[in-house]
Amino acid sequence: MARLKNYLPIFLALSIKFTLRANSAMVAANAEDLAFLCEIAALDGAPAQIPHVNDDFAGNVKELKAMNLSTAEEAWQAMFSASGKPRDWEQTKAAFKGKPFEGDWQKKWPKWLEDFQLQQSSEGNKKWLQANPPPPPGQAREAAHAIINDTLSEIAADEITYIDEKTKATETLPNAAKLKVLEALYGQGASKTKKAGANTVKGNAGYPTTCVANGGTSLLNDMMCICGLAANSASTECSKLITITFGATPTTSIKNLKAVCGDTQKTSFTEPQLRALMAAFASKIRATQKQ
Repeated sequence: MARLKNYLPIFLALSIKFTLRANSAMVAANAEDLAFLCEIAALDGAPAQIPHVNDDFAGNVKELKAMNLSTAEEAWQAMFSASGKPRDWEQTKAAFKGKPFEGDWQKKWPKWLEDFQLQQSSEGNKKWLQANPPPPPGQAREAAHAIINDTLSEIAADEITYIDEKTKATETLPNAAKLKVLEALYGQGASKTKKAGANTVKGNAGYPTTCVANGGTSLLNDMMCICGLAANSASTECSKLITITFGATPTTSIKNLKAVCGDTQKTSFTEPQLRALMAAFASKIRATQKQ
């Protein structure tokens, strides 16, 4: 019995040593997790990368429209000129007042005038009409006019599809990606105008409901759980001193987390970056949901 008493201080010292080592390892693991999650949280202030879409074909279409005008009937071409100067709609509308197409023509007139002005323009010492002469009057000109008209109609139809696809690539999809990032950070229902909401943190009874019962609600929810204490006191669980308050509106806790994380990403995030973060995130998950 005396020998056992002699060994107790040694066992106690070893127990304390291993406990400290275990705690140190846990803090290091938490700090590593926080650093990675901060990398994702940094996307909060970053827009999605918008792809460059080249639409520099407008000039060629303008040339084609000017050719279309140059092959039109003389009476039609004459409507766009008054004493050699472009005639705006205000000067022209009286001739068509009350006609069923008047409103449509009023909208189109500025563009038609642009075609006329290009047709009448010069580049250096050479006029546009000299560089792009129409066929002589008659069947050849009429055939050219019909072909150009059909081509412009096809281009107009394709342009509508192109504009839709361009809008999707430069607005719809980047905005959707940004929304998905916000929802990952703040929970389902987050938006640019209102980030934190009912799904950012679940459970208002403290650590057990926020972390044990509702882990994975949002990235910020999990960051709070990794670094916070059930007692709501200042913690170094993630190696850096931080105060997380459970059972209350998470605004202050999120602010404290962001202060520890540092600056948000200033550049646009890209698809490869998101995919890499998602893969890394999946590889770091160390728990499974209970069935």
